[in-house]
Amino acid sequence: MMTDTAFERLLGASPTAHAANGWSRERIMGDLRARGQDPAQAGECAAHLEMLGLPMRPMTAVIAAYLPEPMTDIDLDLSVRTKRALQARMKRSYYDAWRAVVGPALPELAAALYVQDHAVTRDSRPRAIQHGWVELAGRIVETTDIEGGKSTMLA
Repeated sequence: MMTDTAFERLLGASPTAHAANGWSRERIMGDLRARGQDPAQAGECAAHLEMLGLPMRPMTAVIAAYLPEPMTDIDLDLSVRTKRALQARMKRSYYDAWRAVVGPALPELAAALYVQDHAVTRDSRPRAIQHGWVELAGRIVETTDIEGGKSTMLA
């Protein structure tokens, strides 16, 4: 049987904090992968949350809870190294981010997640655009032109 301490060691937060904005077994699996843990432990983690009486929330609440607001913590060093390893180019964010994770382009990206969503541009007229990027332990790894300051992510 799992303890609160074991749960926190696996997921980096207490069961109460982890479930505060909603949870699902799939979210737990993704969080375990992002932290380099075995996703097969998701069932035991979910059972622990249920035993504590922390109810699962609808998927929309889970997604909102999973994405920091706004998610702007870009790992510049890893982004530059990833872009160079991929020879990434503008207007290929989905493809380059996917290649960064599937390859993986660098060994440290083995536990990374591919993310496909909307980002906000940093130009004089900000707008939401469809974009792909990589997430590793709560940090963004951007594969677009991070060196030239043209990343689409709002910082």
